[in-house]
Amino acid sequence: MVTADQSRRKTEKELKKETEKAGKLAKFEEKQQKLQEKARQAKPKQTKAVKKLLTVVEEPKYLPGQTPGEKKDISQGLPKVYDPSYVESGWYSWWEKQGFFKPEYGRDSNEKPNPKGHFTICIPPPNVTGTLHVGHALATTVEDTLTRWNRMKGKTTLFSPGCDHAGIATQVDKKELCGRTLLPVPGYDDKVEFGVLVSFAYKLKGGESELVVSTTRVETMLGDTAVAVHPEDPRYQHLIGKLPIVPDSFVDREFGTGAVKITPAHDHNDYEVGQRHNLPFITCIDDDGNISPGCGEFSGMRRFDARKALIEALKERGLYRGSEDHAMVVPICSRSKDIIEPLLKAQWYVKCEEMARRAVAAVESGELKLIPDYHVATWNRWLQSNRDWCISRQLWWGHRIPAYFVTVTDGKTPAGDPCDDRYWVSAHSEEIAVQKAAKKFNVDPKFIKLEWDEDVLDTWFSSGMWPFAIMGWPENTSDMQLYFPSNVLETGHDILFFWVARMVFMSQELTGKLPFKEVYLHAMIRDAHGRKMSKSLGNVIDPLDVIRGVTLAELNRQLTSGNLDAKELAIAQAGQARDYPKISGKESIMDKWILSRIAYAVERCNYGMDTYNFTQFTTTLYEFWLYDLCDIYLEAVKPVIAFGSDEARKVAKATLYHCVETGLRLISPVMPFLSEELWQHLPRLATHPPSIVVHAYPETSQAVYPFSNEKIETDVSFAMSVVRRIRSLRSDYGLTNKTKTDLYISVNIEEDHGCLTSLIPLIKALSSSNKIELVLTSSKLVGGKLFQGIINVERELVRLAGKKEKNEVLVAKLLEQQSRPDYEEKVPLPIRIANAEKKDALLAETRSIEAAMTALNN
Repeated sequence: MVTADQSRRKTEKELKKETEKAGKLAKFEEKQQKLQEKARQAKPKQTKAVKKLLTVVEEPKYLPGQTPGEKKDISQGLPKVYDPSYVESGWYSWWEKQGFFKPEYGRDSNEKPNPKGHFTICIPPPNVTGTLHVGHALATTVEDTLTRWNRMKGKTTLFSPGCDHAGIATQVDKKELCGRTLLPVPGYDDKVEFGVLVSFAYKLKGGESELVVSTTRVETMLGDTAVAVHPEDPRYQHLIGKLPIVPDSFVDREFGTGAVKITPAHDHNDYEVGQRHNLPFITCIDDDGNISPGCGEFSGMRRFDARKALIEALKERGLYRGSEDHAMVVPICSRSKDIIEPLLKAQWYVKCEEMARRAVAAVESGELKLIPDYHVATWNRWLQSNRDWCISRQLWWGHRIPAYFVTVTDGKTPAGDPCDDRYWVSAHSEEIAVQKAAKKFNVDPKFIKLEWDEDVLDTWFSSGMWPFAIMGWPENTSDMQLYFPSNVLETGHDILFFWVARMVFMSQELTGKLPFKEVYLHAMIRDAHGRKMSKSLGNVIDPLDVIRGVTLAELNRQLTSGNLDAKELAIAQAGQARDYPKISGKESIMDKWILSRIAYAVERCNYGMDTYNFTQFTTTLYEFWLYDLCDIYLEAVKPVIAFGSDEARKVAKATLYHCVETGLRLISPVMPFLSEELWQHLPRLATHPPSIVVHAYPETSQAVYPFSNEKIETDVSFAMSVVRRIRSLRSDYGLTNKTKTDLYISVNIEEDHGCLTSLIPLIKALSSSNKIELVLTSSKLVGGKLFQGIINVERELVRLAGKKEKNEVLVAKLLEQQSRPDYEEKVPLPIRIANAEKKDALLAETRSIEAAMTALNN
């Protein structure tokens, strides 16, 4: 038992300890403050790595002394390290000032048709309230690349950017509930209960029978106009026609009692049922979320207060039949966080049946092409089941619908109903609307009173007119004549119906033409979880952050807060032919090979752009620059440029110049800044234009580019397979690139001997060899100590033995796994296949090691 004194003494000890602890804590905090103050006053130290990083990420807008709009001074040469901000600095302002992007550039006038044609493309206009993300960057990159490519092809080009006028409408967050849940609702002090299925009874007139229905929104019973049952449900067939009770196949007989209350004015499914059965539509909840007039004692109540009051009233009348947990989805406004309520509203519609039919026919006939073509099935499915299009939105930002409700104040004409079309007129202005209304009702304009509809147009209605509205429609402007319709639309497949189809609708209806000839639909950029970019998900990636880098703190802050006429064309083609090197007969086999490879690259790049196969386009560029030019040709011509004859050096340099210059033009549409920077550093020909962005794109014409040589490409490919084998052998013996060796190659076919003989310089350059000798299999291959003095045999044997032992351990582990009784049943097939392949590779490598060890021992 603890006495009061003991209790008091213990408390004093505790207080003493707390006092001592607080004193120590105060001293510690004082010490930390001093350290922090000292750190603030001290200059931050930077390691070499940090200093280097800081140098790289600096963003000079312009070089010292450079004036925006003036051509960059490149006399200083290129920086040692590639820096995008340095490379991109200044070029764009110069391009704009020079007028390279103007459709009329290089032509006296746009009045004369361009024999090479024209290219027009419109940017999919982003919403004014939207957020820039990498999806926009993808779309604009593709569009910019197509435009630059067509400009370099000599076409008159117009790339029309812009942004949509409209804001993004209310977005719904769908909150999934597993059962009874209390949620906060704006305007209510207490949380509101959701996830509850309430059952109550409707008494049948003239008897004791009742019909039990269930709902998660009891308050909507004030707008019920029927009970629906399945027409084949035997329990209710005798009741059909009473209450009223209507038969409808949308009813799930297995859910609840199989009877569903119908509130046509406040539920999407109930609306359809009401339409099918001509039921009355009773609005019981107003725009403010209160119970509407005409609902007795509940009128004026807030909807969720009325929910409680109705349950109590049902209990008092003996009609309440209980409640139970029920999984459901609650629609919540992403901005206000209020519960969204379906309400019946008068709306404006566009009849789409005929427009949809024309759009389907355009694709079927090939007049309009969808790329990739598997989107055609989606196009047909949507348009063949198309409904009338609701074009009115209850928003405060957008194009206000040019419709006016008419009230006639002559004392004779009865007042109209806003749902009666006869009392509405549409016009460009209120003045014109007055005149139209006066004529319609045959009264003096002074008796006309107008009320402009507050609704705004659906964003897709106005953006559906984008392709021709930006050209000056409805006037027949010169832009309309020159640039409409456009060649291609590039956009995401997610708005195929919402935007692409609507543009086709509007253009065919208002201009009689399709808005474009082709539609290229790019794939969607998604996050690591496969989700689209969304502000509400917090996964939007700003392309500027990708370029400049961004901290996690900053991400969190963002989350919370050539155009020629026919005569000039002939001159240009002649100049183009001069720019390409002629086959002089003095080119080496490797010169001819790289010319053949770039001819292939030109053909594949043009084909990729023509067919919107951007993967092929970029892969071709990557493989040419990295593998063909840098990995093989550059290494092959280094000895020629260093030690070859004057004639050989001259040919090699001319070939290398041509490949680099042509390669830069190939890559220019997709990498305009880097290609411009490097191209400007190249020696210039008198026939060259001032910028690569208006240079001619390499053509595939055999008359201009007759370099393809399949035989040489096959020979070099064979030689490269030999090089790879040599490199593998050198790796087996631990030889570095700096270690040169003599090389003997055994061949058993005379044709291969001749092929490799002509390519010995290539093999020698790429295999770090001193001397190469080809030996026919029929000859006696002289064995010898070729590695003597080059490698340490004993040390190499130890290394190989260790590698062999390691492989044997790994093989043993794999064999142990595979020998388990349940291996076939428990291990997935892909893993079993991978294990088998890994074991085979280890065994093959071990055999190679054993062969190398045998050779060294001998």
